[in-house]
Amino acid sequence: MELRLDQIKRDDKLSPRAGIDKTTVAVYAASFDQLPPVDVFWIEGRDGWWLVDGWHRLGAGEDLGLAYIEANEHQGTFDDALEFAYDANLKHGKPLTLGERKDAVRLKLRRHTERSNNWIAQDCGITDKTVTSLRDEMESTSEIPKLTELLGRDDKWRPREMPKIEDSEPEPIETVKLYRGDMLEEEARERMLAGIAPDPRQIVDQGKAGVGR
Repeated sequence: MELRLDQIKRDDKLSPRAGIDKTTVAVYAASFDQLPPVDVFWIEGRDGWWLVDGWHRLGAGEDLGLAYIEANEHQGTFDDALEFAYDANLKHGKPLTLGERKDAVRLKLRRHTERSNNWIAQDCGITDKTVTSLRDEMESTSEIPKLTELLGRDDKWRPREMPKIEDSEPEPIETVKLYRGDMLEEEARERMLAGIAPDPRQIVDQGKAGVGR
């Protein structure tokens, strides 16, 4: 359908990008007839059509002085609109930056916590290692629940690989063996651990102990 340009509302929160690139707008204006329609959402609780994809195309239309523009209409919640915006920009147009892709991952993790890291990584064009790191970060702040199983793109649930927490054992304490005529080795060790063993240097000086036997 066609919408008047002044009918289309904009909210920066619905844009995955940090801003508008004027060079991209100029390129689109030069080939406007070949561009696909923009996408707009009728968002629950809001009046009017809100732009979710085609910010540079709409800017190009404004620069050309157009009154109308072709638009695909959708309906849903604000989060539906935001996810649509990210999905659309991940697939075409000016590539998203790494930071913008990480924002897309965070959105996916909030909305689809059960999806595997690999699934979300493929959707967002990012490594599964990065998704794993962001999931751990969001779990640590209770932003998302911690799951023991994750759903794959093949619709199968699999146990999640959790980081192994190894029991830490105290490091062995290096002790100096002290031998005295009236002190067994074990007793000498216990006294040293308790901090009451005599200074080995004094004992050596007195000829009553050997160090490092």
